[in-house]
Amino acid sequence: ESTRLTGQLRSEALYRLLRGLDRATCRRAALIVTLSPDMQATLVERGVSASQIEVINNFVFSNGSDGAAHSALRETLGIAGNDFAVLFAGNLGRFQGLEHVIESARLLRDETGIKFLFMGEGAAKAGLEAAAGELVGRTVFFCPYQPLAVAMRAMEEADLNLVSLGRQVYRVAYPSKTMMCLAAGCPVLTIVERNSRLASDIVDNDLGYCCEQGDHEATARAIRDARDRRDYWRERRPEIARFARQTFGRDAVLERWDSIPERVAGGRECRP
Repeated sequence: ESTRLTGQLRSEALYRLLRGLDRATCRRAALIVTLSPDMQATLVERGVSASQIEVINNFVFSNGSDGAAHSALRETLGIAGNDFAVLFAGNLGRFQGLEHVIESARLLRDETGIKFLFMGEGAAKAGLEAAAGELVGRTVFFCPYQPLAVAMRAMEEADLNLVSLGRQVYRVAYPSKTMMCLAAGCPVLTIVERNSRLASDIVDNDLGYCCEQGDHEATARAIRDARDRRDYWRERRPEIARFARQTFGRDAVLERWDSIPERVAGGRECRP
């Protein structure tokens, strides 16, 4: 589904074949674990019973930078002084719809101190650099993948972390980087449909903002608001990190996994 939604899979026959194989695999499984209610709904639309599906998201797999990377943004990666740093760290691929962020950066090009940093590699990187044009090196910066400690330090130092998905991709994905950003205590700007679980997790718990793909003006307004309320979001950081630990902490998630073998072996129906 994800390759079809992003236009990479154009063969209808191949799509039907792959979907049929996947559907057959799901129907034969004793249990299917997926990451979000949105992904569960996608499986149910295929004809899979909701009672076969357990929603268990991924857990935070890092305890933070542990001070191992001093001033990753301000020194190592060239975002200086009191700049308001908007960070996207991860795969610069076709599922993220990051061209939306470039257009919003263009709207904000004359705003004092707002800087965008894209940390990573991927199939869309060259196109993003070309789209940014004269903004590269001025308000938009690109750097390659960094060691985990540096990436985590950058997330901790950023003023706003970006989590972006192309249109309808939320139905088949829930980005694990969301947990990393929240564990860093940084507010998150999600670029995704408002009716998605990803958006509700962020907005309903006051962890950041949500804007939809294509609404560049709304995204620019959200970034301005985050900059103008910088002190508020700094005060919120301990609560954001606490939410990540309670919701996506290793112990909390693994406790749910621990119960699965017994339920499957016993033939009991799994809760949807």
